[in-house]
Amino acid sequence: MVALNKKAKGEEAKLSIGQELAFKIKARRNRLLGLWAASRMGFDDDASLDYAQGIVGQGVVATDEELARLVSADLSVSGIEDSAAGVVHELNRLDELARMELGAVDGGSPGSESRADGP
Repeated sequence: MVALNKKAKGEEAKLSIGQELAFKIKARRNRLLGLWAASRMGFDDDASLDYAQGIVGQGVVATDEELARLVSADLSVSGIEDSAAGVVHELNRLDELARMELGAVDGGSPGSESRADGP
């Protein structure tokens, strides 16, 4: 019975670490998306960081498709026509970048990168 409890606790810890890493990847990806969109809209550094932080916050409650529509609408208001599908494409590209930055690709251990301390 003790062995089963240890195994269950180990599986629970693995799941928890996996969920935490997935959250960090999504937050990093959304931050990168916000910075990408802000640069396309010509925002200065402070406005870019504010916009990116807003996208991170929106990404907590919105689906990827909703987030893409939101960013696409913001780009459109700024006179930049980019479909939600185009933003989703960028979101996917940035997901891979976020995974690399957090060491979650190619067998890297999470947190092994020096920039893995947060989104």
